[in-house]
Amino acid sequence: MHALKFIRLSNFSESQDITRELLAHKYLTLREGLVRSDKGFRKIVGAVIACFLLSSIAHASELDPRFEFRSLGNGAAQLFMESHFDELDRLVNEWSSSNERLGNGLRKLEAFHFGLAEALFARKRDWPAFHTQISNWRKQRPTSVAAALSDAYYWEVYAWEARGNGMASTVARDAWKLFGERIHNAEAALVASKSFADSSPEWYAEYIRVAIGLNWPKSKLLTLFDEATARYPSYRPLYFSVAEQLGPRWGGSEELLDAFIQRSVAMTRAEDGSWYYTLLYQYATRDMGSDFDLFRDTKATWKLLRQGFADQVARYPRDFATLNEFASYTCKMNEGATYLSLRKQIGKKVYQDMWLEQFPYEMCDRRYSFQG
Repeated sequence: MHALKFIRLSNFSESQDITRELLAHKYLTLREGLVRSDKGFRKIVGAVIACFLLSSIAHASELDPRFEFRSLGNGAAQLFMESHFDELDRLVNEWSSSNERLGNGLRKLEAFHFGLAEALFARKRDWPAFHTQISNWRKQRPTSVAAALSDAYYWEVYAWEARGNGMASTVARDAWKLFGERIHNAEAALVASKSFADSSPEWYAEYIRVAIGLNWPKSKLLTLFDEATARYPSYRPLYFSVAEQLGPRWGGSEELLDAFIQRSVAMTRAEDGSWYYTLLYQYATRDMGSDFDLFRDTKATWKLLRQGFADQVARYPRDFATLNEFASYTCKMNEGATYLSLRKQIGKKVYQDMWLEQFPYEMCDRRYSFQG
């Protein structure tokens, strides 16, 4: 249900930059001291660790972008778990007002959503404890944007926990009742905070996710999307869930999805070229099964998908995840010369999770006689 799930984070090879190794060493050194300290001091050191990571990553330009993203999220999660709300508020306010991007084009603000999920996982899905912490935060700082977003996120995820992931027909009546109560609580948190929290594009992104849970008509959902993108046209999470809802899997159509994607490309071309064509088609059709073929089963074309890949890697040459995926597609489409060029750029930074199931890098390397 979340765009967060589309961010694929594979294991990193031993060939990662020395910058990352130094950060990891410093983190572990601090963490060792944290574990050996008393409870009060642990909180202080925990905040120092989080701030150190966030600061170091912000200036470590050679880090792998996916590591950058995950580390920012983990730092935010650490601040939340140790109740260092002042610092977390400062970061979210800063990230909300800045268009600064990581080495793969992601906004830093997107890591906050990831961090909340990490914090919830660290709490072992202890829902009451998680919400008590958010409630304390909101009492201390009633106009905190980050606290309001966390409150809405909590109720949204808690609603889906009650419903489960099964087909609607398999959900018990009591589960539907809990889902309804909790998803309405999420909307209430958003409505109550609009006067100050819609200064962050993540407020709109969360409202779009909640609106889908509320089963809004597509016309109403698009009205919210239009309001959001009028203010924040380059915030990627605003587009994900809407694209998915307009496809045939959720009552839309191929025509509706294609029109939305084409419109999204026009809205974001100045900053992202044709990247949103590739990004949104992939997101809207993910998890379709091994028999699914993007070019056969949708209106997507290789010409436009290829251009999206090319625009992204030209702007963000350290986006090795996209380089890997682009290479897999060129293998599928029998573009040997392009494949070899991309494979040379990738080198040892092979992310197996980014390759099409039918076109893994080992097979493609053999097909085109690549020798790294």
